[in-house]
Amino acid sequence: MKCNPKFQTYVCKEVPVSECSLTYSGKIHPLPLYIKKLCSRTSGFMSGDRFPRIEAVWRNFRIDPGHLAATSRLCGLTPGKTVPVFYPLTFLFPLHMSLITHREFPLSFLKMLHLRDHIVQHRAIGVGELMGISSRIAGQRVVPRGIEFDVCTTITSDGATVWEGISTNFFPGRFGGETDPSPLSRFEPMPGRCSTIQWTMPGRGGFRFALLAGDYNGIHYLAPYARLMGFKRDFLHGQRSIAECVRRIPSYEQESVVLSLVLKGPVYYRSEVFLKYAPMKDGFRFDLHARDDRRPCILGSLIFPGDAANEMERPE
Repeated sequence: MKCNPKFQTYVCKEVPVSECSLTYSGKIHPLPLYIKKLCSRTSGFMSGDRFPRIEAVWRNFRIDPGHLAATSRLCGLTPGKTVPVFYPLTFLFPLHMSLITHREFPLSFLKMLHLRDHIVQHRAIGVGELMGISSRIAGQRVVPRGIEFDVCTTITSDGATVWEGISTNFFPGRFGGETDPSPLSRFEPMPGRCSTIQWTMPGRGGFRFALLAGDYNGIHYLAPYARLMGFKRDFLHGQRSIAECVRRIPSYEQESVVLSLVLKGPVYYRSEVFLKYAPMKDGFRFDLHARDDRRPCILGSLIFPGDAANEMERPE
């Protein structure tokens, strides 16, 4: 991923050649992947270990108009000729899980938490485009109370990169001494003067979104199971919470976009929330809060590089 500090992009080009490679050319069904992983033994992960270098490639991919329409209805979006910058998050999950459920992956996905997303959209993706997608495990850091790792994804069309993303996940446990944190975990403070939008989150649709995204974790549609896992009740998938936020940011539908997000806590169904956002150079900084909670559920920034990025990269 091209490094441009001004727009908080992140270097993923230092990725070693993959030790394991997976190739898909049709729909990926995650449920068999889950079952196979649950029925197998994991090797475990010790201090000093490295995550295996696994890559998955999805060839000849086209956006399913039915999937887009159903996702748009659930997320309050208006379908168009191109898709929003965050939409790929709703179809990439099965590809990512093919890495995490691989026999060489040392930990169980049952304990995994999704922490962050960093997206660089070079141009908007058309609904009918033929694309190639590759995802790979690249980067790990020991943090307080566990370890996190990155899944880097690249989407290409006609040989050109159109969308790149880094999805960061967390496993709890003790894995040795802490390492330097990811630069993507840092955000500028929210300015004192900002705009606020209030609304009530949707009250249903968790299982339908699970079917669309391939994320069948019961914490998103079974309240008793969510309480068993330590939450107050079931709550929205991260992708759906992200869509609810970003679609309310002014002018978010741009050709060139850098979107960075940190998921700090659950966003419960039917909860009253407010979005604080403020303009910053080249974009917006925003936080999503539940009512009466000073701690944000989601931290984010939305940047529109445009011509400024080209100007910055031009040699003197």
